[in-house]
Amino acid sequence: MQQNLAKKTNNYNPEFTYGIYQIDSELNTSYKDSFNNTVFDYPEVNGEIKSLKSNIKKYYLKEIVPTLFKYELLK
Repeated sequence: MQQNLAKKTNNYNPEFTYGIYQIDSELNTSYKDSFNNTVFDYPEVNGEIKSLKSNIKKYYLKEIVPTLFKYELLK
């Protein structure tokens, strides 16, 4: 989903391969309005990135962290 939305941004270059980090840092552009609020140029892209990061965090905490504790890689 993020790739399709990313392709619609002005900064998208079809010669590059974008990962989530590159999409967030290079294509998810924003500016500050007169009230010093951050306004994203592509709110759909920003929303998808926030959703993906949230889901990754939940997955990490549910699936990966218990295994790390089990093998004492985290204490």
